Amino acid sequence: DAICNFVERVGKTGGGDAPECYELVLHQAQSFAWTRKATKSLVLIGDDIPHPPSQNPQKLNWREEVNKLSDMGIIIYGVQALNRRHATMFYQELAEKSGGFHIKLDQFAYINDLFLAVCYQQSSDEELQNYEQEIVDMGRMNRGLNQIFNTMLNREETSVYESADLRVVTPGRFQVLEVDENKPIKNFVLENGLTFNKGRGFYEFTKTETIQGKKEIILMDRATGDLFEGDSAREILDLPHGTTVRIKPNNLEKYVVFVQSTSVNRKLIGGTRFLYEVEE
Repeated sequence: DAICNFVERVGKTGGGDAPECYELVLHQAQSFAWTRKATKSLVLIGDDIPHPPSQNPQKLNWREEVNKLSDMGIIIYGVQALNRRHATMFYQELAEKSGGFHIKLDQFAYINDLFLAVCYQQSSDEELQNYEQEIVDMGRMNRGLNQIFNTMLNREETSVYESADLRVVTPGRFQVLEVDENKPIKNFVLENGLTFNKGRGFYEFTKTETIQGKKEIILMDRATGDLFEGDSAREILDLPHGTTVRIKPNNLEKYVVFVQSTSVNRKLIGGTRFLYEVEE
């Protein structure tokens, strides 16, 4: 309950600069009540880099803090969100220095499965593989989750998912959110702790409607979870570029279709999904 309350109520910190205080997190983690002989791991989720010693009040060196955690027998899962290239080295080094794993988290919706996977792995790789199979059996496996399991099992990339002919959206550009009940788009975005900007939201296309030629179309592969954009995505819907057309949702066996919304009041329908473009 304490964790849930914190997540639901914590406000924006707005430090004002791009680096984040990960060095302080690594420092404070050492003071936790770790059980000496227990298997210990720390999951650090972020999207940027830490402050260098010259730019934080305690002059902390994050590399030294990682070494101290490693000396305590704590491995670190460096979980990188949003796929920012300049930050990749930090998450890789977190993993390498502590004997942990560098995991790319393209969709925050994978977070429950990620934490469960970490817990199962602390028991054994066999338990982790059993959980992986459970996800497969439930029909929830996709490319993003598959990559997480590949990393944690030190496994080469599997060929379960074929490469796509369409233009793939940059990983982390969008987050997929579940809409629980009918709600105006702006209210939904704000209630999820996001900053609302017109044009950044994409609603799920489920009924006949008129789609303007200027609206961007995003496809999500139902099997892999991959997102696609561009003229090829429009062609699948028989929606020529720059043309306003009234269409019905055909050819949706393979793809979930999302249409850009430039409205503040559009009502999102409960039981559908919603894409939101993450701010850089």
